[in-house]
Amino acid sequence: MNRLGIVIGCVLLVALGPGCSRLKEVRSKTKFGPSFRHKGARRTDSVRWTVQQGFDFKWKGGVTTGVSYRRRDTDAGTGDNDNGVFFSLSFPVWEAPKKPSSTKKRLKRLEKRVLELEKKLAVHSEG
Repeated sequence: MNRLGIVIGCVLLVALGPGCSRLKEVRSKTKFGPSFRHKGARRTDSVRWTVQQGFDFKWKGGVTTGVSYRRRDTDAGTGDNDNGVFFSLSFPVWEAPKKPSSTKKRLKRLEKRVLELEKKLAVHSEG
């Protein structure tokens, strides 16, 4: 079984496992690009290309876990490469306080105004 098959199998195992009810979102991500290595003051080595495919799992409570597979050329495209599987974990450290929505502010103002009008109507209807 190839490495990508193993990564996809792990994704399915996590998604279908007992923690699935706490899973909010599964997001795919792809990274790619060249890296440059320099040897000496004036000499530049060849460009190495990297491709990294992964999945992020967002859970209730703000925790995010991930798994990714990386393939990187090691010899300027003649076929040799190194591979890696990486696991990641992130969790919230600090979150800015949420501002009250403008709709809630507007509703509170309208409720206050309705109460004032009801009081005036009650006083007017009594007198």
